[in-house]
Amino acid sequence: MVTHYKVLLALLIIGHVLVDFVLQGECMSREKGVRKIVLLKHILQLFLVSGVLAWPYFGQKLDLWGMLLALTLFHGCLDRVKTWYESNNTNRQLEAFIVDQFIHIASIIVCFIPLIKDIQPTASALVVWEFLAGSYPALRDITSDKAYVFIVAAAIYIFNVKGATVVTRLVLKKYDFRRIDNLAKDECIAKTESNGIRNPGEAIGNLERILVLTLLLEKNYATIGLVIAAKTIARYKKLEEKDFAEYFLVGTLISILIAVLSGVTISAL
Repeated sequence: MVTHYKVLLALLIIGHVLVDFVLQGECMSREKGVRKIVLLKHILQLFLVSGVLAWPYFGQKLDLWGMLLALTLFHGCLDRVKTWYESNNTNRQLEAFIVDQFIHIASIIVCFIPLIKDIQPTASALVVWEFLAGSYPALRDITSDKAYVFIVAAAIYIFNVKGATVVTRLVLKKYDFRRIDNLAKDECIAKTESNGIRNPGEAIGNLERILVLTLLLEKNYATIGLVIAAKTIARYKKLEEKDFAEYFLVGTLISILIAVLSGVTISAL
């Protein structure tokens, strides 16, 4: 049985994912390293989103709120260090991203576990839950186990839409596909050049990962091949160009790898 501390950790992690990959666009990611007000906005978003999600457990526990504040400030300091490192090591941005995200997630787990081992929802949260369950009886079937799996799965799906795009872009950039990879453009510039229209390749990649991940969870492996085949057919003529073929293959393999690892993680819960 999943204890409540795992549900709380899952809530804090999905809060991090929402702030780092949904609320933080490419512009904010670049500007927070040079403009303190942008970094402050990012930190404030993290504290507010995490606080709202964790409120059912935090209540008036000042030690937990204090730890959240400390971790939020640490998050901001780590982001500044990452930005400084990337500016001096442009060919190490992929590694910097992976280490940065690992430290963020690990710090949440390591810092909070000693404080929340025996945590339970607050009385006020239970009152709200009983009110909602009275209006929607189906909510009574939601156990802590189901809530934990749902929250983790939601965080992984969000990462596949937003975070995986960043990973794919950094891999392509690292192996010098920048000359043909529109995703490597600054989002602010790209939007201006295309009158606000995003690169369709990003949408295709997002749909591909969501479909592959969902089909993996449904154990519908044969259909995964059709998804990949459809994508290949759509780019068939361009595959005659050696540079594009390499770019396409690397991007597709990274995208599928992320989806597969995500499926394995969710299946293991």
